[in-house]
Amino acid sequence: MRYCGSMLLLLMLVACAGPCEDATCLGEAAVHDWPADPKGVTARVVALPDEMTRATVVSRLAEAFPGQTAGLCVALPRGVSQDRCQRLNNRPHLSFNPAAPPPPAAVAPVSGGAPAAMGATATGVFGPKEHSLPDAYLPVPPATADPALCSAVADRSACLDAEAVKAVVDGNAALANGICGGHVQQLWADECRFHAAEEAVRIRHGRAYAAAAAMCGVAPSFTQECWVHILTWLPKTVPPPEARGRAVSDAVDLAERVHAAWSSQGEDVAARHVDRFWALYFTHAYQQTRTPDGTPLVTYPEPAWPHVRAAAAMRMRELGLLHGALAEQTAQLGEALGRVEPPGPAAHGVEPVFVYVKDFGPPAEDGATTFFLNSARRPVAADPALDMLFCVVVTAAHADPPDTALLAEAAAYPDPRVAAEARRLRSASAAAR
Repeated sequence: MRYCGSMLLLLMLVACAGPCEDATCLGEAAVHDWPADPKGVTARVVALPDEMTRATVVSRLAEAFPGQTAGLCVALPRGVSQDRCQRLNNRPHLSFNPAAPPPPAAVAPVSGGAPAAMGATATGVFGPKEHSLPDAYLPVPPATADPALCSAVADRSACLDAEAVKAVVDGNAALANGICGGHVQQLWADECRFHAAEEAVRIRHGRAYAAAAAMCGVAPSFTQECWVHILTWLPKTVPPPEARGRAVSDAVDLAERVHAAWSSQGEDVAARHVDRFWALYFTHAYQQTRTPDGTPLVTYPEPAWPHVRAAAAMRMRELGLLHGALAEQTAQLGEALGRVEPPGPAAHGVEPVFVYVKDFGPPAEDGATTFFLNSARRPVAADPALDMLFCVVVTAAHADPPDTALLAEAAAYPDPRVAAEARRLRSASAAAR
């Protein structure tokens, strides 16, 4: 047995401590050394012979340096530890660099599977607070999780995350909240709640939505991102615009579930979440077509129509189908939306992915607004002709490059809301270039 006399304590501190061999010590050492020598730390972590120790060390590194340790994930056994490592390295909200575009996997695909030309619309940063969902929260009753849960597991963080997912899938947001509270740091407790909500919706879709939305509300670090993520993953697949029958009724059912979940918080809150759902849904729908038309205007309910117009206009602009002066482009959009595809065989959809939208700030306060594709907002009008005008103007600013001639023309339009929005977007898009 080693003995360190009090008079020799300072001289013999290192010797008394002994070699760094346990998982906790190795993890702290790896975190300390990473900034100066990530390659060296990677090599020695990968070389650790014990899988349990390696899982603990990688988990500590992934938490300390999210977005930087993806190469270590492959050193873990397949399962919850590797899944968590990969997730923490792919979370924009944990390691987002505002100067960099989002990773390709986070961009909505164009037809053919390539990254979207929504370069325009699917690159940039998360929307600002003005574009957020309402600060209203679904109740989550207090619940205490078993304090011994996951205590015997090497990668306790990954185990807690997996148990929380199970609880939300079972509809028990309170238990999941308690389980995530087992994380030592608030950041990782909230990430656990975010992940549980998101994963439950991926697994059970509409059936898990209410519990997932409640979980987002108890993850204050990520609540807004969480609500948008679960709306994104709510449909298992999104069909193309010409879809009929079951595909449409399934989407309507999802929108109704969203409304039902939030109805206790007031009609405005519920409608805003439904609004965001349709914005995301039709962004994905129209990315699948090279001939946008107005079929959804006769197959989907009226609350979806502003998002049909906006997504169709953006897709037409991406495809070069909007050109000329303001009146010409509005007519081109109107002609496309006036076409209705005849019923055909069931259409296969695409799995939803993240949609990013450039931030040009909020529209003028005079008049109603709605979400544009995702986090941005645009003016909206009950009159379809005026609403198409707004869509043409807004998509002109989000084009790559922007249609500056159209914005200049629209800035002098007789309708004051159209002119004000064109002037605002003209200035904002110029500043963004």
